[in-house]
Amino acid sequence: MALISCRQCSAKVSKDAIRCPQCGGKMPRRTSLTTWLIGSLLVTGVVSSIINSGAQRQTAQQAEAAKTPEQRASEAATKNADVLRYQTAQATSLALRKAAREPESVKFDSLRVDESASLVCAEFRGRNGFGGMSVEHVAIFKGKPDTSLAAWNKHCTKSLYDYLLAAG
Repeated sequence: MALISCRQCSAKVSKDAIRCPQCGGKMPRRTSLTTWLIGSLLVTGVVSSIINSGAQRQTAQQAEAAKTPEQRASEAATKNADVLRYQTAQATSLALRKAAREPESVKFDSLRVDESASLVCAEFRGRNGFGGMSVEHVAIFKGKPDTSLAAWNKHCTKSLYDYLLAAG
């Protein structure tokens, strides 16, 4: 146990003491080397992340400024097409739920939409009139639903965009 001198009465006191047993004065808290190292690493990390985020923001702004009007138009069209596909998938899921005997029992296994949002393919389960669960599939092409296997194989076996999250 190391001893240090009290600042007020100069008595010898343990370095671990909070107060001097002679005069009751507060003892100075010493910060260990490990604490200083950890603190400096944290400060360095925070400062570097602030600098990096500013640099990334500046790089993104420069990249945005360097885009041609055609690139901007293409990105806007892609975003608009994605919104249209999402809205189509959401409207389809709502319509299928509404048409079900027990709308709250309908659970979608897949909900996929083509590039132009003219085709929606849905696989779902719902409670039937006997209390059991029925598995159904429907291909809706240009607003016309078709539950036949031929329509499913014709339209829904190709690569489509997955919008299962739109079903909620």
